[in-house]
Amino acid sequence: MRVVLAGGGTGGHLYPGIAIAEKLERKKVDIIFMVSDRAVDSKILSPLHYPFIVQHVTPVKGKGFLYKIKSFSKLSVQVLKNMKIIKRSDKVLLLGGFASAAAGLAALLKRCEIYVHEQNSVMGFANRFFVKFAKKVFVSFEIKNMEIPEAVLTGNPVREGIAEIEPKYEHSRHLLVLGGSQGSRFINRLMIESFEQLKKEGIEIKHQTGSMLYNETVDGYKSKYGVSEGENLEITDYVNDIQDVLKWSDAVVSRAGSGSVYEIMYAKRPAVFIPLKLAADNHQYFNAKFFEEHGYGYVLTEDEATPENFCKKIMSLFENYNDFSRKLASVKRLNASEIILSEMGFV
Repeated sequence: MRVVLAGGGTGGHLYPGIAIAEKLERKKVDIIFMVSDRAVDSKILSPLHYPFIVQHVTPVKGKGFLYKIKSFSKLSVQVLKNMKIIKRSDKVLLLGGFASAAAGLAALLKRCEIYVHEQNSVMGFANRFFVKFAKKVFVSFEIKNMEIPEAVLTGNPVREGIAEIEPKYEHSRHLLVLGGSQGSRFINRLMIESFEQLKKEGIEIKHQTGSMLYNETVDGYKSKYGVSEGENLEITDYVNDIQDVLKWSDAVVSRAGSGSVYEIMYAKRPAVFIPLKLAADNHQYFNAKFFEEHGYGYVLTEDEATPENFCKKIMSLFENYNDFSRKLASVKRLNASEIILSEMGFV
């Protein structure tokens, strides 16, 4: 028996699959990933030595008519290719995003067992289509405005090393800034504008910019302050070992994809989440509100995120650090990977 893990295009769609793959590998189950041709997918998977197929597909939702025609053409070609790879005996777990669609359609045609995992609080376009064909649907949050009889609340699969991080009750004003696998120009510019005030407060920053935005962010710090790195600032394009930087951190600034929310929550670090304003169905905002409503940190929308407001939220994290840490220490972690594999028949 083999498990096909299909999805990608962002780390948020891919990392839950990696957490599940870690468990499957121990169970001696064969694994294959089917991912997008975006560089981030290969960059994440290559060092892990899991077999993967790069699919030449593009998103459909929200694009113009001619683009959609091209996308559907690529999708059709990829479905035919996938049908030669996917076997009738495979179990196919769809991780969401446009990169899961071709594998899902091929699995339907091959009459494989299909499972869906939805990371976010609002179900994405591809997953909404495949839900009706899925044997089980795994959700990280209660899904808004949808009733899914087959749904199982699992939380989001998180890599084991992250879940083992201990909470802190005293801090050294270490601030970790995560723009995600593709980076966030909005967060990068906000950090540049806020850096002088944060430095005055004695805050030490590790700032992950995204590979495509690294040079412009370094140049932004240089043009404003004359330096790009120093005692209080370290800039990197990508974080290879998120576990290490989360351990170092006392607090985190991040976008609010489900993977980021769960990883930061299970690492027991308070955070300020700045949801992507243009995220589909505003799902990042609802992910972040889950975190804030439990008292673990703050949500700051892009419209609210002036340097002044941003610095106030950061300082509030440190000023009330013990309160946030106690609440985070009491988080009951769902072992999402084990729940999912049990529901798929891997006891």
